Amino acid sequence: MKNWECVVKKGFGDKNNVYAWSIKKYKGYLYIGTLNNKGCQLYRSKTGDLGSWKKIGINGFDKNAISAGIRNMMVYKDLLWVVTGSWNHGAQVWVTNGEMSEKNEILKWKKANENGFGEGKKVPTIRSICVFKDKLYIGTRSTDCPRIYRYDGETDFNKIDQTKWKYINKNWKKHPEFDPYLLLAGHLIVFRSANGKEYLYAGIYIDAIPLIYQFFEKPSFKKLANIIRLYFLKCEIWRFDGKNWRKVNKKGFGTTNVMALSARILNNSIYYGTHNILGGEIWKSEDGINWKQVVKRGFFNPFNCGFWGMQIFKERLIIGTQNPLHGCQIWASTSNNPNSNKDFIQINQNGMIKRKFSNLFRLRKQDGVQELESFKGNLYVGTASWVSYAFKKAGAGCEVWRISQNSEILK
Repeated sequence: MKNWECVVKKGFGDKNNVYAWSIKKYKGYLYIGTLNNKGCQLYRSKTGDLGSWKKIGINGFDKNAISAGIRNMMVYKDLLWVVTGSWNHGAQVWVTNGEMSEKNEILKWKKANENGFGEGKKVPTIRSICVFKDKLYIGTRSTDCPRIYRYDGETDFNKIDQTKWKYINKNWKKHPEFDPYLLLAGHLIVFRSANGKEYLYAGIYIDAIPLIYQFFEKPSFKKLANIIRLYFLKCEIWRFDGKNWRKVNKKGFGTTNVMALSARILNNSIYYGTHNILGGEIWKSEDGINWKQVVKRGFFNPFNCGFWGMQIFKERLIIGTQNPLHGCQIWASTSNNPNSNKDFIQINQNGMIKRKFSNLFRLRKQDGVQELESFKGNLYVGTASWVSYAFKKAGAGCEVWRISQNSEILK
């Protein structure tokens, strides 16, 4: 591929690494966390080059409570905070100062919370992490409410307190607009509205992955009916001013959007990417309350069912899709103020590889772009084998690709 270079192949040598699930730069390194049912893995590189990656943690972090996936990372108070998921033990938060352990060649790590924030597998996964008003916030999936926690403890690496997390949206259960079927707090992002006030925004939706996974593991009509029912539940956007929560969109943005998967701020506007059975959509707001549809029907490809990843690069909005039929796609806006489908161009080949027409209807190996990050003048993209994960197979393993800011396609 002319504009793209593959820098990680076959899941870092472990095909059970089916997703490159999170990417973050920290203290001169690029970090990548994986989804692996046998225990998540974390790698880093100083250059981002092929062959330069080194694993810097034990699989699953905790041998007694293995996490399957590193869903997100955030730099806060000069520490790298890593959030994980474990359906058997509960969500976990891990933190490092970037220093190597004297006993072995892995980073020094501290566990920053109790499993599931003290409630075990009742809070099995963390989807998002964000800094708002100098505090660390985390969005989770739970069995009763899309819980959002704030860390109120010390941030000295040696004084991290596992118990200093506050569940800040308990009152949602009594809120007249709360939908009890929406159990996951997705992407958290801070947006400053036109009045100059900052708000914490959260995409709220139902997580289809566990039900799809269970269906493929042991199919039944009941499980299929539960999956179908999901598509009658629509995502919501809530915002927090530090004291109160308010829902700020119509359900599903007024259409059939099931999930609000990704979000970014560009040119004083907030953008949300969705999952939609008819093709993902992108919605934009300049004031954080009134929304305008920017992209419809998956760029006129309904198999672009979800806009999984989103990043700002060279003052453009870069979008990674989930497409189980054709393979993942990456689209870039042609300006810093996109308003319709025509304001975007595709900048990769489907599935990141050249494909023959005879393979058109085969399921792709790299069918989703989960995370994107800029590092040393390049844009890095982590891919996923979602179909492999759904069928509980190793598949091809995730990949990581990069493109230079000087690439012709981005000029």
